[in-house]
Amino acid sequence: PDTQAGDQAMATLVLRDGAAFDPVDFASWLDSQEDLGPKWRPRYVRLTAEMPTTGTNKIVKRTLAQQKFRRDLIGDDAVYVRERGDTAYRPFTADDEAGVRDGMAVTGRERFWDL
Repeated sequence: PDTQAGDQAMATLVLRDGAAFDPVDFASWLDSQEDLGPKWRPRYVRLTAEMPTTGTNKIVKRTLAQQKFRRDLIGDDAVYVRERGDTAYRPFTADDEAGVRDGMAVTGRERFWDL
């Protein structure tokens, strides 16, 4: 969710064994994609060990959307954020999460916290 209106894009990634997420390289790679407009560049990136799936191995996107970046729902998954104008992602902290939640309350959007 966004504190002002609508939603922000989030990518959830499962890394290969032995791979590491590089927040600078990932942002640079996204920026180099000519067919990916700024609106669709993910503001948040979540790293998870496995995606929620159905019995036929389809990813359950609604579960990911409901979990968002909330520590109470994602456990130990790492989350990164890229603010407007930043050239790289940075770790999304508990203080960042509280700031989003407080911002949603200020703008009357707290109902979207649990969607």
